[in-house]
Amino acid sequence: MSDPKLGRRYAQALYNAAKGEGVTDDVIAAMNDVVAPMLDDHTFLVWWRSRRIPLPEKLTVLDKAFKDSHIVVRQFLKLLLEKKREEILPDAVSEFRIIADREQGIIRALLTTPVELEEAELKPFREMLKKVAGGDAILAHEVDTGLIGGFRLRYGDKVIDGSVSRALDTLQRKMTAGV
Repeated sequence: MSDPKLGRRYAQALYNAAKGEGVTDDVIAAMNDVVAPMLDDHTFLVWWRSRRIPLPEKLTVLDKAFKDSHIVVRQFLKLLLEKKREEILPDAVSEFRIIADREQGIIRALLTTPVELEEAELKPFREMLKKVAGGDAILAHEVDTGLIGGFRLRYGDKVIDGSVSRALDTLQRKMTAGV
């Protein structure tokens, strides 16, 4: 069962351990380049969550599979197994990225528009994001033709909705509220 709050606590502990050891960049790289992609691997997830595989066997496999990753990452994964917290790994990875980004002054955002935008057209959105959120923006872009026009910008738990769909919904609510 997913538990974002618990995932956040474990992620914060991992970040603190990495920072304490002075290996924050190594751990961030391992989490982004090794652990996060494994969450998309069905075979790994079945193995990771299996209660039929004895813990010592899992720990041995983990040591071999992550031998090139920093010891802090291996210890973190072992801790999840030993505490039977396998289910929170996706939450912990996600929360770890958020914590690491925040500490580095990076804001990850998703811009949704009804049409594809050129790189030059994305620049004003990055600048707006830097002003409202106060950090360097990593902006992903997706197209949703259902927006009709305008944009929707999501970062963290915030949304800036400048879409025509939103404006029409707001107008409709105002018109029906007066009736």
